[in-house]
Amino acid sequence: MITKEQIEQLGKLICDINPDKHYWFFRTMGGTYYDEFVSRGYIAFGYDGITMKDLKNIPERDDMARAYLKIRLQELDKNLTDSQTAKAAGQIVKFYRGLAVGDVVVAPSYQSKKFAIGVIESEMYEDSSKHAEGECQFVKRRKVRWEKEVWRSELDAKAILAFGNQQTMSSIDEYAEYIDRKISNIYNKGEKTYLVLRVNQDKGLSWDDFTLIGDLGTLFKEFSDENNLGIDLSQIEMKINVQSPGDILMIIPDGTGYALIIVLAIITLLGGTFKHKSLNSETEISTGGFGKFLSDTLSAISDFLDRKQEREIIKAKEKLQNMQIEQQNLPVIESSEDETIALPSSPQELTGDTPHS
Repeated sequence: MITKEQIEQLGKLICDINPDKHYWFFRTMGGTYYDEFVSRGYIAFGYDGITMKDLKNIPERDDMARAYLKIRLQELDKNLTDSQTAKAAGQIVKFYRGLAVGDVVVAPSYQSKKFAIGVIESEMYEDSSKHAEGECQFVKRRKVRWEKEVWRSELDAKAILAFGNQQTMSSIDEYAEYIDRKISNIYNKGEKTYLVLRVNQDKGLSWDDFTLIGDLGTLFKEFSDENNLGIDLSQIEMKINVQSPGDILMIIPDGTGYALIIVLAIITLLGGTFKHKSLNSETEISTGGFGKFLSDTLSAISDFLDRKQEREIIKAKEKLQNMQIEQQNLPVIESSEDETIALPSSPQELTGDTPHS
């Protein structure tokens, strides 16, 4: 029996996303610098004639800062038009102090075939060292911790539309939800917890496929009732992108995110063997993480599914396979001795109807 207190500890393993951060689309000179930006962990912006010294002297008001930089840009290059200097001044101000540490940046590869998603880790700095031929020469830079690289086909169509802006930098805050889904498949943001299920089947889905949600709900409720968790299914909101491939998004009030970990664990165990790293002693568990809670929860769900080898489990497994739900990842817990525990597949492979237990 798993207690509610134990499972609530699992909520602390869910990724936290700051609801106040901003999201930016940052071009890579037609993909020329994409690999370099990603491999070396930075982004960079041109107009090298504008130095850090200039930027430290710009007025606090953005409109006045842009006016100041327009004059400096015209002094540096008489061939620039008013429109070009206005655009450049605005982009420089944005790169210098519009972007903030912790903001998310999305950068496109050549022909936007794939996108890197990262988190800004530094204020603007100058790198005036000698750069090899073919490398990015821009000196104004920011460090970025790249979190994920996704193919164009993995992104929602609405997000791709946002990336059509031709400016070097552009705000994409209104598309944040589509980017968050790619950073983590289970996360807290604001007052809610989100679980993302990626459907990879691209040949169209039947009505029966979408009854998977009901099957999962039945299993989830029975596990909740058996363990006296008292979780109300009506708390879980759903968003479904009817395109396939696409995302199924489950949303629940923050503080009850452990309920989505149970759903995630059920899906993971139905999909195959799940491996995770566990801590090795009670002392390490109490100070270094929640390995025992995760292990106990997965074992309890595995036992529950093994005992309930009924028609709804067979159907749920079949639907997961047909929809090609992407293999889900529960939070990883590092072990000081790098021990890996493999839980058994659950339920066992079923080939036909099984009597009720």
